[in-house]
Amino acid sequence: MTNIQKNCAACGKPITVRLADHKRGWGKFCGKACAAGYKCGMRPRDVNKRHAKQSAWASEALAARDAAGVNEWPKAPSVKEQLGHRVKVRPIYHSPSECRECGKRVNGPGLCWECEAENEANDAMEAGWDGHKTGGAHA
Repeated sequence: MTNIQKNCAACGKPITVRLADHKRGWGKFCGKACAAGYKCGMRPRDVNKRHAKQSAWASEALAARDAAGVNEWPKAPSVKEQLGHRVKVRPIYHSPSECRECGKRVNGPGLCWECEAENEANDAMEAGWDGHKTGGAHA
């Protein structure tokens, strides 16, 4: 099993990633907090004292960097430099599935927008009838 060194895409911290995970497009972050921070737009340039006052993620990343005693994380060598050859990265994309009701291609499991809206409308209509049922004759 071959491991390579990379930098976290969010905070810049050096991480070790399996080569197989790198080829799948995985192994970009040092943890879930950095993955969430990256989705919110955080980058290594945001790990500074100004951002640390406003962002819990930035303050954690700054504290980790200060604890390591560095002003900036060292840059990991490229994958080509580490292995001696280029590696093709092929991210895994799951193919679209089909709607369970009408068979139309959808991007994810379940129902298409139209069938989901129709089912919700039918469920709401059925729920509305529950209050109108009568138990017997009224005098």
